[in-house]
Amino acid sequence: MFKLFKEKLKGALSIFSKKVEEEAKVEEREVEEPKQKAEDKKKEIQKEEQKREEKREEEQRQEKKRKESEKQEEERKEAERKERQRKEEEKREEEQRREEEKKTREEEQRKEHLKKERREAEEREEKKRKEEQRKEELRGAKDKEAQDKIREKQEREQAEQERQEREKQRKDEEREEIARKERDREREEQEKKRREEQKQRAEESERVAREKKEEDRKKEEKITFKRKEVSSSEVHITYFVHGTTKDNEEKKASGHSQIGLSDLGKRQSKELKNQLHHDFDVIISSDLKRAIDSAKLTWPDKHIVTDKRLRECDYGELTGHKEQELSRFAQKHDLVTVSFPKGESYSDVEERIRLFLNDIYEKYRGKHVALVSHRNPQLAIEVLLLGKSWKQAEEDDWRGKEPKEWQPGWDYILTEEISKKEEPEKKKGFFSKIFRKKEEQKEEKKTEEKIPEKKEHIHKVKPAEIQREEEKPERIEERQIEEKPVEEEEPEKQEKKGFFKKFTETFTTIQISDKRFEEIFWDLEVVMLESNVAVEVIEKIKEDLRKELTSQKVSRKKVEDIILDTLKHSILDLFDVETFDLLKEAKKKKPFVIAFIGVNGSGKTTTLAKVAKLFQDNHLTCVIAAADTFRAAAIQQLEEHANRLGIKLIKQDYKSDPAAVAFDAIQHAKAKGIDVVLVDTAGRLHSNDNLMNELKKLIRVNTPDLKIFVGESITGNDCVEQARLFNEAVGIDGIILAKADVDEKGGAAVSVSFITQKPILFLGTGQEYGDLKKFDPKIILESLGLS
Repeated sequence: MFKLFKEKLKGALSIFSKKVEEEAKVEEREVEEPKQKAEDKKKEIQKEEQKREEKREEEQRQEKKRKESEKQEEERKEAERKERQRKEEEKREEEQRREEEKKTREEEQRKEHLKKERREAEEREEKKRKEEQRKEELRGAKDKEAQDKIREKQEREQAEQERQEREKQRKDEEREEIARKERDREREEQEKKRREEQKQRAEESERVAREKKEEDRKKEEKITFKRKEVSSSEVHITYFVHGTTKDNEEKKASGHSQIGLSDLGKRQSKELKNQLHHDFDVIISSDLKRAIDSAKLTWPDKHIVTDKRLRECDYGELTGHKEQELSRFAQKHDLVTVSFPKGESYSDVEERIRLFLNDIYEKYRGKHVALVSHRNPQLAIEVLLLGKSWKQAEEDDWRGKEPKEWQPGWDYILTEEISKKEEPEKKKGFFSKIFRKKEEQKEEKKTEEKIPEKKEHIHKVKPAEIQREEEKPERIEERQIEEKPVEEEEPEKQEKKGFFKKFTETFTTIQISDKRFEEIFWDLEVVMLESNVAVEVIEKIKEDLRKELTSQKVSRKKVEDIILDTLKHSILDLFDVETFDLLKEAKKKKPFVIAFIGVNGSGKTTTLAKVAKLFQDNHLTCVIAAADTFRAAAIQQLEEHANRLGIKLIKQDYKSDPAAVAFDAIQHAKAKGIDVVLVDTAGRLHSNDNLMNELKKLIRVNTPDLKIFVGESITGNDCVEQARLFNEAVGIDGIILAKADVDEKGGAAVSVSFITQKPILFLGTGQEYGDLKKFDPKIILESLGLS
């Protein structure tokens, strides 16, 4: 299983590991750039940046004006189009009404004509009968006198008949006149009702137009924000929290995950712009999706600068876990100094926020800056600017109070650069004394006042850069070249290292830049794409590897082990969804109804038979519903399986209602005390509206306890896409992958659970009824040679 994927992955991982080691050699060959050259480049970059900023602001103003004029023109055209559409609709309704009236009159005339013809035919028949009777009586008369009496009698009868006919005709004419008057009255009432409806529609259209006009007027009268006056030696900061996410609603810790806003969060961000009181000189957000989306919704016409130093604390392995688990970890450890597993400590957050604040103080003095960020960055600001301890900041945090004391922005004033907290001086060893002079030079560098060297430090250190969304690749590359010498001079967050340790680390550890990581990851990415691994899954694996290789220095001797270990954990995380035991679930209710869904030829019928055999082996009785009434021979195929297994099959004719077949099977199970109902549905594509509506009806009418998607593992990304679309259309509870034994690529097995967030229950590994293997993530690792 997955042989082709295993071989390609092994080769790509080998190449990836070699490239990482080669990157270390390149890193060793790089030397410090001359300071003057760096300073010149920095000044050029600042000038170019300033020009681009001015040009961008001018373009934004022009674009805003153009969009407003286009919007007004579109609204005018839309109003005209709706008015034309309304008039055309009224005209069509009038023509339709006249056509219906004409048809009604013609139908009534036809009915009257038919009645008249039947009446005349009856009269002729009656007349003919009486004439024959009269002749018969005349023939039977024996003398002339009897014949005269008979003739007189017949004449009287004929006269009476003619009188009755005239009376009947008169009454018919009266009835026709009454019916005609009634029809005229109904037509008048309908015409009156139609005119009233037209009048109401016209009034409604006028009301909507007035409301639209009033809304446009209010938009034009919206408040023009004023800029706050800020001292030239200060930076005024207003902090905003991002909107609510799905993780927030589920009380999960998002950390560095790229989760977006929930519907509530989007509304909060849009409503925030109506609660603002000032315009801002610059708006900076974290580079995480939830913060960027909040900023763009609140300031849709503004340029948003992103900076990764404003990210939430990295919770490492606890990312995505419940907040209770973080609380339990916090009770056992001092998070100010102890990092989350494979994550950060609060001191790490405080340090990057300190560097960020020093940057904005250098660049934006005299400005009013808006920040859109997360919880722990705000607590770090409280610690750095208000002199609180982390414990005090957490106790005062508005999020921990009920009700939450949220407000549209928290204000802070930055009056000077923030120096790093001093650590207790340690005894210096022999090597420290030898290199004392060098360390003293570094200390002098830290305490220098605002001079070009300080600015150089801010712009050279990559983590301290404010990364703009519209920066060109050439400029980013220049900064990466400049950053390396300064990274070595930046004070370590942890304990100071002795000379020997620093010396050996130069040759035994490496740290890869983001740009270089992108280049060397490409081959591994291609292998996964060729093996039908979903793009979202590749991005997750990529970010996990990036985190391990770029966020910290790693030992060269353990590069391959780190890559394999990270890849193994990433793949295991793909299957970290809530699962269930099918047999245990089936025993909770009687009858327990399972619907099998999927596309044509995916193996639903055979898989259903395998599941039926599994239930039989575990002493559960079954009945099968042949609800695939669309495909030719589907019922016969299922009937053959049912006969082999000795299971009752509930079926109807082809083209029958599938929902009715499933309903009959459920009623049969209730009557006979059967444990499980297995419903086979027609194979369909999501684009086939008729079949999808039938499936939705089947599920709506019979409410199955489980909806299991059966996908063909060898179809790769098609299988993943099908599962996603069926999950969106009708909702699925679990997945069974058929033909896994002949799947050489394995992309579907690796991706489908992560994309749908539904568990894989079984793998189909053959054509026999017993070839149904319970899914275990370790199977995938073994197949890929990662166990």
